[in-house]
Amino acid sequence: MDQNILANIIEEKKKEMENIFGMMVLDIKVNGKIIKSTEKLNNKGTYLWKDGRSYVGKWKDNCMNGYGVYSWKDGRKYEGEYSMDKKHGKGTYSWNDGRKLIGYWNQGKQEGECIYITEDGKQKKGVWENGKRIKWIDNTDQSFKTLEEKILESKETS
Repeated sequence: MDQNILANIIEEKKKEMENIFGMMVLDIKVNGKIIKSTEKLNNKGTYLWKDGRSYVGKWKDNCMNGYGVYSWKDGRKYEGEYSMDKKHGKGTYSWNDGRKLIGYWNQGKQEGECIYITEDGKQKKGVWENGKRIKWIDNTDQSFKTLEEKILESKETS
């Protein structure tokens, strides 16, 4: 097929999908092949990776920026704010087994007070710094304590 004809078909399909979904379309499948758009992404859009990941949300200068949903093929999902392709601001990270982490991210890493929800719905507040949990705010539930916390507690009671 002539490249100009294919390019025109792709542009027509993109406009049609943009009218239906109200967002910019980045990739279009033609005969099973994903055709990449050369447009710089700004506003709302959807991006699909070959490995099954996807992002639906706001873009700025080809970067995830603003509110969006990033999903992995295995069922994990992050729904929240982005800045220049990194989780940044309030968001929820969910695992496919029902666990969730609700809180704040700074340049792609958990930061500040977050709520962790187990697969059975039990909630626990904690503090994260630079992507690592520093402490649980309420340490009454032993199952949530780190090894360091348990060792320190046992030394204090001995």
